[in-house]
Amino acid sequence: MLSAGLMRVMPRESETVRVPQMFHHEGPAVVPPGADMELPIFVFGLAGPLRDVTVSLHVRHHAMGQLSLGLVSPGPRGVLLSALSGGASSSFGKSCQEPLVFTDHAPVSIADAVPPHMGPYRAVGTLAAFRGLTPPVANGCWRLIVSDVGRGGTGALIACVTLTFQV
Repeated sequence: MLSAGLMRVMPRESETVRVPQMFHHEGPAVVPPGADMELPIFVFGLAGPLRDVTVSLHVRHHAMGQLSLGLVSPGPRGVLLSALSGGASSSFGKSCQEPLVFTDHAPVSIADAVPPHMGPYRAVGTLAAFRGLTPPVANGCWRLIVSDVGRGGTGALIACVTLTFQV
């Protein structure tokens, strides 16, 4: 029984609090110059259709303008995140704690970004392409595709990748 003055407030069904679910690529990966790499991110336990997807990452390269990044769902649906954007900048994100975040809600596109490349940016494509994916399609192996068109020097270091889903 509740004492006088205290009222128990239960959320209505339409006001259910939705907690984002996050999935990570474990460990760093190196993409050799002139090569492509697929980084798997295993997603499980999503219980409803996707409402929103964001991608947070920290990538280092001697010239970010030599990289293209894309995200592919198990469905498969794909979205181009960045296409040779970033010019001579040496990273997307400052660290794994201060990443670049691809979100449809950002005011600036990565194609128009100027260094430092941290915080929210819109992808070249739209992450809304993943909205509505149901659990049988959304749960599984997502892939971050990294293409390095550089021909010499060092490749790209993918320090961390996190996918965040709202269902």
